[in-house]
Amino acid sequence: MRCYRLAFALAFVALFLSCNTLWAENKVSKPDHRILNNFVTELLTLEKFPAKPVQEWSFTNPREGWVFVAITVPEDAFWPRVTFTISIDGGRPVIVHRTGSDRSTKETMRFLTAGEYKLRLSYRPETPAKPALNTLPISRIVVRAVPELQYWAFPAASIAGYGMYDLDFLRKDVLPNVNVLVGVGSGDYEPVHRWWKERGGQFFEEKILPTHARRQDKSIPHPLTTDCVYDYWTKTAGFQNPLLAGCTGDEWGEYNEHTRQDYPAYIGAIKRLANEQSFKGKSILGAWSFGHDPNTKLQPPRQFLQAFFSLGYKMAWEVYLRPGHTEAESWEYIRADKHKNSMGKRLKEWEAVFPGCIKKGVVFLLGINSAPPFTQDVDPHVDFRVFMDMQLNYLANTPGARGIYGLGVYKSRYADEEVVRWSGRLFRHYAIEGKKDMLSKQYGFTYTLNYIQNGDFDDGLKGWTVSKAVPSSVKTGSAKELGSVLGRWAAGQRGDNYLQLERCGNKPNTVSQIIRNLKSGKTYALDLIVADQNIVTKGKSDKQKLAFSVSIPNGMRIEPKCFVSTVQGHTTFSAHKDKPRPWYNYHSLVFRAKGPTAKLVLSDWADKKNPGGPIGQKLLINCIEVRPYLEYE
Repeated sequence: MRCYRLAFALAFVALFLSCNTLWAENKVSKPDHRILNNFVTELLTLEKFPAKPVQEWSFTNPREGWVFVAITVPEDAFWPRVTFTISIDGGRPVIVHRTGSDRSTKETMRFLTAGEYKLRLSYRPETPAKPALNTLPISRIVVRAVPELQYWAFPAASIAGYGMYDLDFLRKDVLPNVNVLVGVGSGDYEPVHRWWKERGGQFFEEKILPTHARRQDKSIPHPLTTDCVYDYWTKTAGFQNPLLAGCTGDEWGEYNEHTRQDYPAYIGAIKRLANEQSFKGKSILGAWSFGHDPNTKLQPPRQFLQAFFSLGYKMAWEVYLRPGHTEAESWEYIRADKHKNSMGKRLKEWEAVFPGCIKKGVVFLLGINSAPPFTQDVDPHVDFRVFMDMQLNYLANTPGARGIYGLGVYKSRYADEEVVRWSGRLFRHYAIEGKKDMLSKQYGFTYTLNYIQNGDFDDGLKGWTVSKAVPSSVKTGSAKELGSVLGRWAAGQRGDNYLQLERCGNKPNTVSQIIRNLKSGKTYALDLIVADQNIVTKGKSDKQKLAFSVSIPNGMRIEPKCFVSTVQGHTTFSAHKDKPRPWYNYHSLVFRAKGPTAKLVLSDWADKKNPGGPIGQKLLINCIEVRPYLEYE
């Protein structure tokens, strides 16, 4: 009997040791989570990996939200061929990585509830290793708690003429750095919806609120009813398609008494949705309109916000700031309580509405509107990308934003292509890598653009060399509201001044200036706007390409990135409010510098020999900006 017991005990020990060799749970001490900045907390960092087929580590997700997982294999780890698989809590693999693949690092983001999880690493050699591996060829595995990272909207065609912001365009800089897409929910994009869900992301169908849809759809009642709102949302693809996470509610705010009568119906509908089992896992992603006080004293919107957050819904807070003339002005605008819409002031107001909402449900929605016909980039002597960087830098470091739930960008169709790509890199820098310093410094971007002067003709013709066809054919002027009509949003008088060229038949009018502070071999972007003076004097214009030329004789144009588009204005002049919104031209070109300077020449002829347009036509030009171009990496 004793021999039997001894044999059984030895067999059990042998089995235990055998299993422990194949399946090892690494006992990692649990130091305090390492807070990298207000957005990112590092939950687990691993750098040593014994050659065991399966091993596990524990990590704790501190709150419901997104978790980033990455594995890095040295680029020279080509032999032996090994496939690594990472899963969470024994579920389906979230990462599969093979040595010798095209990328040394593979990563994913997953939405997890708060609590403890096990990260499982499995490896399978494709060819026997001789000699046998003692350690696995892995440099690092990292797990981080990261914010919700939203991109509004997919797909999008740039109104200004930059082309389609589709999967191919977004694949490098944007898609790896976001976890939520907002966009088209139709079946045409089902392959995208499926692919995005399989990689761990969420996709929301973009829908305006029934309050706003009522302007076109007269069947929507006023005031709204709970049944109407419930049906409006639940019949969308966002709720009917299992690949989608829900739909947006764009956009709520204080508004007027007529609109505020709809709030009881919204409260009833969100409560009904929250209790509806058939829509479990679906959600309304809200958007709160810029300029509307979240800490409103008006009871209907205040009661709605409190109900919205208490049910676990997320609200995107639209922040459309405009840069100041100086960097100091912009920092004050971002931070100071005295400015109604400053980020510092609004952060306090959101927290006052529903304590804890900053960490649990507020998504900071950064306005990236940076191209006609609707742009926050209102000053051609300021780099708007640096201004974007300043806003995220503030959120990454200020105590009032600690643990903020999410970030987003709005809206791609109003953004130039550099800004769309830049937003993805900013997300990577602050919201995934957890950095605290300004990303602009790494690229050599500065707040003030010092390549040309007087690009808005605020100082007449100062800085420009003029060649007139006749004595009166070149002048400067000003027209109230011109900046707004040509796309500058809430810019006051910025953009109201202009250069006027009156086309003559004997020779072209030209104005020129030396572009300075260039670096040989570097690429730069140049933008400007040209309009027919009739938009000011008569309030009308035709959709046409105006005869006008831009040349940089000693700079190398990169032709695929140069274009002229015809854009319809976002608004009209007050004096011509009964007329259609006017048309104008947007010129954008990219050039490579051949030296520290280059000459910029503007002409009202199509080329050196041909006027190309009506003699006597008066053209208005402004918003001339030169900046370093954001290269593809």
